[in-house]
Amino acid sequence: MLAIENAIYPFPWTQGNFRDSLAAGYGCWLYLCDAELIGYAVLMLAADEAHLLNLSIAAGWQRQGHGGLLLERVGEIARTSGARLILLDVRPSNS
Repeated sequence: MLAIENAIYPFPWTQGNFRDSLAAGYGCWLYLCDAELIGYAVLMLAADEAHLLNLSIAAGWQRQGHGGLLLERVGEIARTSGARLILLDVRPSNS
């Protein structure tokens, strides 16, 4: 995850960010293609809301629909967990 994160973001999450998210009990899902890690998502579920903290697809796999598929799966997980709303904070520089 760190290799993907460092390759695609100017301000990537650190190993500590991932570790803290897991320690806090946030869900983390890996997206594999032929046993290769090509993406991941981190989701915080709270009451009837879900906060999408990170959803990333490796550079060589982007623009092929993988991000949309992972987002759909995370949405299903959120709904199954009782979330009625999914929130995403985005930096103003992230077009």
